[in-house]
Amino acid sequence: MIARVAVEEFVTGKVDELYLAFTRFVNTLRQEPTIRRLLPFVPEEEDVDNLPPLQYLFEPDPETVLNEVIPRLIEVAVFQTILESKASAFSAQMVAMRNANGCRGGSHRRPHARREQGTPVAHHQGDARDRIGGRGPRQG
Repeated sequence: MIARVAVEEFVTGKVDELYLAFTRFVNTLRQEPTIRRLLPFVPEEEDVDNLPPLQYLFEPDPETVLNEVIPRLIEVAVFQTILESKASAFSAQMVAMRNANGCRGGSHRRPHARREQGTPVAHHQGDARDRIGGRGPRQG
């Protein structure tokens, strides 16, 4: 849907250029804000003058082929940017959760650490009925 509307806007002349802005996933710790030009097509970082001339044979004709291929190409590019943005968001969440757990100072290990240090741990000597009935620990 997004790609169809974008191509339609470009073909009808309502927009001169079409760009996608998204968060590019590099790795777990690095995501980069990115702007990618979709239309009109321009070779990326290549020296076109140094490339050998290419000739293509289109069947049926170039216009028919490009009218089918370009919208699909834009759809794939939009889908890829959505996936990269989601991967970046999930990665950021994962790193944040890992950092939040690290900031606790290992509190999930404290009961074991206290026992190893010899800190006495008080145990309730009452039976299950005492705990369920709301009565405190038995005296004596």
